[in-house]
Amino acid sequence: MREASRTRELAVYDFCAGSDSRAYEHLGVHRAGEGRYVFRLFAPLARSVSLIGDFLPSGECPMRKEEDGIWTATVTPSPSPEGMAYTYRIDGGQCIPDPFARGGMADGGDGVTVCTVSHYRWQDDLWMRTRGERQSKR
Repeated sequence: MREASRTRELAVYDFCAGSDSRAYEHLGVHRAGEGRYVFRLFAPLARSVSLIGDFLPSGECPMRKEEDGIWTATVTPSPSPEGMAYTYRIDGGQCIPDPFARGGMADGGDGVTVCTVSHYRWQDDLWMRTRGERQSKR
């Protein structure tokens, strides 16, 4: 347990120092088991944070603050929220988009959508097959 705590402390230190190149693996939205999704936002100075989304029964879900300034909410929406918009409300004020979101609004709006890694399907097969040829021509 102590080692896990130390590892998390180092990860938070690296994130705050700007040297964590894998923060996306923890922050943002991720699947958390059968039908569950976990949302995490780094907002150490916030007094309250709520998750806002049409997939939530009341439209809003208060998040809980962890010691390292990361706010977390785990939800089990039905149906799946994949492709649905969400934001965070900080201190009861203006809503902000998730800085670690993997999906944007199809209409070009400034919101973000739930898009987990396992849901996204890359569509760059042709580019990947031909990139070696392009690089060798340089």
